[in-house]
Amino acid sequence: MKRLVFLTILVISYSCNMKSNNESRKGFYSNDGGWDYARIPLIEPFELIMLHGDSIWSLNTSKLPNYSGDMTPLDKFHVERDFIIGHLQPYVDEEDKEFSTPERWFILNTSNHTLEELGNKERFNYRLDQLALSNKLIYANGVLSRYRNGEFLPWFPKTSKNNNRLN
Repeated sequence: MKRLVFLTILVISYSCNMKSNNESRKGFYSNDGGWDYARIPLIEPFELIMLHGDSIWSLNTSKLPNYSGDMTPLDKFHVERDFIIGHLQPYVDEEDKEFSTPERWFILNTSNHTLEELGNKERFNYRLDQLALSNKLIYANGVLSRYRNGEFLPWFPKTSKNNNRLN
């Protein structure tokens, strides 16, 4: 009986410590999340995160010197050269109606770690023109599906290690 209890505890503790196939992958560009979150790597160290059971994507900006936290709720984005650009939906907290954020757009320059937030689409498009960047934003949910199916995303560094990211 003691042996059965010991084996049961051993099996339970082993299964609790097991990592899923997604979690055991190594490297910034090969990890698509964990048991409680989905992840899309952008330009290292920047990434999109969505908690399981939620439908809100966030851009992790904790590595920015003057803007810690995240940009949320993000629905669309684009990565080009050293820039991450995106659209943030308006947000109203269901529990505290006074806490809300307006619709806005952003341009993150990853080479100098500056973040520019723009309150209207015209100004956003004007800045993109100045920087010679495309204004074609893509939905994060669609990118996650492609990424999880092993697709090499266009902004990933062109190294053989990343070309076979799921192997």
